[in-house]
Amino acid sequence: MNTTSTDDSNSFIKSSLQTDADGFKSQKSTSSGSATGNLRNKCALKPGHSLMDWIRLGNSGEDLSGTQGRLIPISMEELSKHNSRNDAWIAIRGIVYNVTRYMDFHPGGIDELMRGVGKDSTQLFNEIHAWVNYQQLLNKCCIGPLKKIVKVQPDLIKRLEVQISLKENELLQLPKLKFEMEPRFDWIQKLNDFTLYVYTKQFYNPGFLIKKLHGANQLEIWILTEATIHQFHYELHGGIQWPPKNLKISTESGKLELTFWKSEQHRELWRSLGTHNVKTLFKSSCEEEIFVDFQIINNQQFNHNSYELVLQNKHVILITPVGYHVSIGLNWEMFKKDYTPVPAKYLTCTENLNFSTINLLIKKYTISQSFSSRLSEQKEGACLQVSLPKGNFKLLPLTKHRNFCFLAAGSGLTPFFGIIEHLLKRQTNRM
Repeated sequence: MNTTSTDDSNSFIKSSLQTDADGFKSQKSTSSGSATGNLRNKCALKPGHSLMDWIRLGNSGEDLSGTQGRLIPISMEELSKHNSRNDAWIAIRGIVYNVTRYMDFHPGGIDELMRGVGKDSTQLFNEIHAWVNYQQLLNKCCIGPLKKIVKVQPDLIKRLEVQISLKENELLQLPKLKFEMEPRFDWIQKLNDFTLYVYTKQFYNPGFLIKKLHGANQLEIWILTEATIHQFHYELHGGIQWPPKNLKISTESGKLELTFWKSEQHRELWRSLGTHNVKTLFKSSCEEEIFVDFQIINNQQFNHNSYELVLQNKHVILITPVGYHVSIGLNWEMFKKDYTPVPAKYLTCTENLNFSTINLLIKKYTISQSFSSRLSEQKEGACLQVSLPKGNFKLLPLTKHRNFCFLAAGSGLTPFFGIIEHLLKRQTNRM
């Protein structure tokens, strides 16, 4: 997104617009063809080494990874051994690839690619061309995850031994971790229903996960921010009916209103909401990325090259912040793709769409076995894995401006739909 609001808005284009890994541009097989889809080649490629030639090689059945289809965890020590032209492994964002056969297809030339061989080249990759869809490009070259193991030398402890003297009553204290904010809750009730209010702060742009647990009176609410997860577990005074009667979010105030019907046997005025406990986690402390199973409830054509995908979990509601995206997985495979949920109003079929659905608008590419193509073939009832929202888009910088220019590329318009909705509804500096 390019606006007059300088760096914060510009950074959204870099961090929040993910180029679809299936978004290869078909090129004629010439000496200047690019095996990354980039037309600005740094060196001429040999005939028969264009992007389409590389795709054909990947679909030929040849074992490009050298593992015969097995995923093998690789240590840094093992990775460092494969650092030659004829035996070249590279690690990008935690995954190790065998790029030996890709050398002659690399638009930047062999020497440029060799700079990252035999080591973790994530930083180098991000500096040069982070936009490249390496997951799709090197899919058939995948060896396995990178294991980062730190070995402690036998004499390390001895060399690091120090004497610490403490004065009387003097204690060593760990610094207190300061969270971004502390959510506040309030509630009101009627005889048959009650409304729970969750307050964050203005323009905070949180996400939410609301989960119905097994007990009729048990409820979990997760408040999702860029860096933290606030998990609230409720033991309500009485039972509730699921799904919620209503859900309303103000992206401007950062407030969530959640209304539930009381179960028939508990339709009375409650003495209290019940009890709850809270746990706050840093996302960086989570060992594994969190995914939730969602079922496809609608999959239909949108236009000649795009389709609508509507997902739902009968026990979970996932609300994505403005400008954020989610990763979609298929059959618990290692490779997943990022997509931006869109408001239901932008789909052609709005029947059965509400706050409990995740609505996706996806461009379908005809490349054999591409992720978007496989995803489009999934039937209603099929199960997909959906990550918690990802991103760092800030709403506050937008309040200073009323004129915006949207530049859509790669993943297209979908990241902007939610932003446009927010801009049209906001009360601050109304448009």
